[in-house]
Amino acid sequence: MQRASDLLGLPVTDANNVPLGAVREMLVDFDRERLGALLIADKISGEAGLVPAEDIVFGPETLTVSPDAIIRGDGAVILRQGKLKLEEACKLSVVTNSGSRLGNVADLIIDGIQLVALELSDGLLQDVFEGRNVLPLPENTRFEEEKLIVPDGVGLKIPDSPGEWQFNRGF
Repeated sequence: MQRASDLLGLPVTDANNVPLGAVREMLVDFDRERLGALLIADKISGEAGLVPAEDIVFGPETLTVSPDAIIRGDGAVILRQGKLKLEEACKLSVVTNSGSRLGNVADLIIDGIQLVALELSDGLLQDVFEGRNVLPLPENTRFEEEKLIVPDGVGLKIPDSPGEWQFNRGF
């Protein structure tokens, strides 16, 4: 598992290890609870394109895609529909069905392309002194306006140490 933001800047290559560019942004599909696509900026032409998440092979230090998987133009416009940029997702407030505020999304925790948890912040002081809370992504999470709404009674996990969520899948 890793933070979605850790993918930003990673190099992207084809199967022959030829550089295709780097990850500049990602699209999140909350309806399907996964990454939707990655925006790849071509180093040579500067032209950007989207790669559907299911067409990406995740390596430890690079991502591998087929050059044919990069979508531009009208296809990219269609692929963007119903998805949020990571930057937009990290501005969302998380509240319960009854209106209790749990915090703001600071990052997404992913396993491959699957969204498994939300890293929540409740302000700089909490981040520094207590660390960020982790909310395993509950079923029936819905996106409405600038909020993610989760069922009442969901439990936050407060990591015992920085990076603990990377090693503990038991949330």
